[in-house]
Amino acid sequence: YRREGNGWQITALPAAFPDSIARLAERIALDPLGQWWCSGTLLPISAWKEGVRLPLAGGAPHSEAVMTSFTAAGANEAWMTTSDGLYRWSLADRRILRHYTIHDGLPDQYLYMMLPAGDGTWWISSNKGLSHFRPQRPGFRNYGAKQGLQSREFNTGAALRSASGLLYFGGVNGFNRFRPEAVEDDPDTAL
Repeated sequence: YRREGNGWQITALPAAFPDSIARLAERIALDPLGQWWCSGTLLPISAWKEGVRLPLAGGAPHSEAVMTSFTAAGANEAWMTTSDGLYRWSLADRRILRHYTIHDGLPDQYLYMMLPAGDGTWWISSNKGLSHFRPQRPGFRNYGAKQGLQSREFNTGAALRSASGLLYFGGVNGFNRFRPEAVEDDPDTAL
């Protein structure tokens, strides 16, 4: 399904992928350029259009990486959470613009979902809590059980931004709900 105006357009997957690939895909997303992005345990992250696999320019995520969510960021860029960190893609040439990992401040490589805060920043769920990400000034502020999360571990597909701007992230012990602009960092940190 894809959003068109006030309704949804149904797109048949067999037209998008060869049948042998459609059976391997565990995660599928359609980008604004009409390219289908997919991956699975036995299917590396790939892009397809009209049944043809498209080349990924300048390299690809390692073959074991699995896409967990895909979010368009404008007409020609997208964010992808994976089992190997966060990727920012150029959609026109399917090129990785940036790959964020634990070395950039993520709490874990295995990421689940990514939701916009509404101010140009993002919230990302992982196996080790939630992260607040500011792309303009790359960095992550990480939150765990000590900050009131239901658990450190979240789940794939369990995230929602409500019409009023509340963010919901589901995990192994329930879910967390919060208004992103109301989250304040404690400036007094222990040394």
